[in-house]
Amino acid sequence: MRERVLRWLLVGGRLALSMGLVAGIGALAHLPLGEPSSAAALRVALRTQRARVELCHDRTDAELAALPAHMRQRRICEETAADYHLVVRVDGVGRLDRRITHSGIRHNRPLVVDALLEVTPGEHDVEIRFAPELANAAAGAGELASYRLADRVAFPPGRIRIASLRDEKLAWLADLAAPR
Repeated sequence: MRERVLRWLLVGGRLALSMGLVAGIGALAHLPLGEPSSAAALRVALRTQRARVELCHDRTDAELAALPAHMRQRRICEETAADYHLVVRVDGVGRLDRRITHSGIRHNRPLVVDALLEVTPGEHDVEIRFAPELANAAAGAGELASYRLADRVAFPPGRIRIASLRDEKLAWLADLAAPR
């Protein structure tokens, strides 16, 4: 009987020690790690699926006559990936000018942008343009969407303003706290 009581006391002690360690780690995880950031930031977070263009042309009668009968197709279409050009200006000053290209061996991955730009707290005129490059998709670039956002935006200290594609539109998301 005494051994059974000692065994239960030992199990209870181990359980209490484990719960105390978990509570201590939880309390430490909520301690601040220094002063809050006084900087502000602009994050451009874009992801688009449709950046492919189908380029089509009709063959002439002479071209069709030169082909074997089983290859005579009047309209020929070829799908190609279109790169995009991202430009970010803050108060008229170019902060980002980048060509966004497809990744993957077949260039069939979505276009993804995640850029973080530090800005001084306060109000700023922000212009973001995300448009297909005409050099590599001139014939079908009109089918692809171009995005533009131009606003006067307040950047509170310690906050990040995020511009993102939502519902086929470039728009601002809710503020997030700036990283420390």
